[in-house]
Amino acid sequence: MGREIDISRNILAPADTVWELLEKPVTWKSWWPECENARILDRGALREGSSIEVTLRPDARTIDLLPTVDLFTMGKTLSLTHRSWALAATASFYLSAKDSGTHVRVQAVVEGLGVLYASLTGNGTLPLQLLDSALRGLKRTAERLG
Repeated sequence: MGREIDISRNILAPADTVWELLEKPVTWKSWWPECENARILDRGALREGSSIEVTLRPDARTIDLLPTVDLFTMGKTLSLTHRSWALAATASFYLSAKDSGTHVRVQAVVEGLGVLYASLTGNGTLPLQLLDSALRGLKRTAERLG
């Protein structure tokens, strides 16, 4: 049982401003309300193969993720995949510069027992809520900075 997510937003800020927020996980908690912590586990800047530690707190629960960067195209694409015994999730952020700012599209696929459990407990929309919240926070912060 899997779930596909596809959401997008137009952000009234330059693509480099939006990208700078995405490519630095330490900033994620400043614009993503549910992100309690995020950091690159290997040394250096984010790149393909980087491992990230992410702690989300959507409510009283804590969700710990260890995604790996699958695709990193400077200023254009960031794709992350988390795999555990209960969850396989890939989220990809695509940026395209527009005259009026930046169009950001997030596509994700979430599969595994965690998805089944979430749907059985009434939390089946949690992945969509988390990504939508992240995109809204990214928009709000980039527009303030841009």
